[in-house]
Amino acid sequence: MNKRDLGISLKQLRKSKGLTIQELATKIGISQPYLSQIEAGSRSASKELLGKIAEAVDVSYFDLLKIAGHNDLIELYLAHQTDAERQSSTELLKAATDLKVLLEQTNISLKAENIKPVFNGYELTADEAARALAMLYILFPHYKEPKS
Repeated sequence: MNKRDLGISLKQLRKSKGLTIQELATKIGISQPYLSQIEAGSRSASKELLGKIAEAVDVSYFDLLKIAGHNDLIELYLAHQTDAERQSSTELLKAATDLKVLLEQTNISLKAENIKPVFNGYELTADEAARALAMLYILFPHYKEPKS
């Protein structure tokens, strides 16, 4: 990913958390103009700064590394994961991609990781998620029963 794409993604994350550019800059200990340049794609963010941003906007550092295109660090991270951690990540990903589980928010791992259903950048409320699930049942009535 290039600097411009990273900047756009960071700006979307910041806004989704309801933070102004000044508030985020203050939280991560940099100047507002510097953060503005990162969001505009004219400056890059170090891996250390990405860690501070991840913590401030409550996303995983790993996800932010993916967005930033730090494939070398991702490979290093994955190489040091234990089998249990890999299994846990796989189960979480599987649960997060099951729309019924995601929309109902019944999976304990999804709750622990604070993974919420999002549509076009907007986090769905519980009511909106229930309506989306109802629409899916209308569209796919033959999938009402879980797959064996």
